[in-house]
Amino acid sequence: MTTKPGLAHFLAGRVGLTQSCAPSLRRSPNWTPTATLASPSILAHLAEPSLLPSGASPTQSFITCYAPATGAHLATIPSHSAFEIAAKIAAAEAAQRAWRATSWAERRQVMRTLLSWLLRDVEAITRTCCRDTGKTSKQRLGRGRACGGLEG
Repeated sequence: MTTKPGLAHFLAGRVGLTQSCAPSLRRSPNWTPTATLASPSILAHLAEPSLLPSGASPTQSFITCYAPATGAHLATIPSHSAFEIAAKIAAAEAAQRAWRATSWAERRQVMRTLLSWLLRDVEAITRTCCRDTGKTSKQRLGRGRACGGLEG
């Protein structure tokens, strides 16, 4: 019997999915900020160059990520060019065509894998979502309970 890949593996193989978020953010939802932005915005790095990643090219565009509730600096990441965005859209369209060609059993297996991961890590996911969106855990948890029918 062949084991079906999880959602991340499915998408990574078809979209070339990568995570652009800082590695420390992916590893730890208990992360603590090293800086609080005086004027939080996606362009805060322009006023505070110390927020840029080390070795940042002066010709590269960046986006400053911050916690909206606290102004804590999360990361400053490279932004994508119009060409890169168009390539990602094309890759997503190709992935959708591949997904459309899968059977119901294959789709259900991928969705069960995703559900298993969500349920296993709901607290860490909730903390991360609250930090990244400024919403309370009650607001976030209320949106995550509509998974009926995939468990069994």
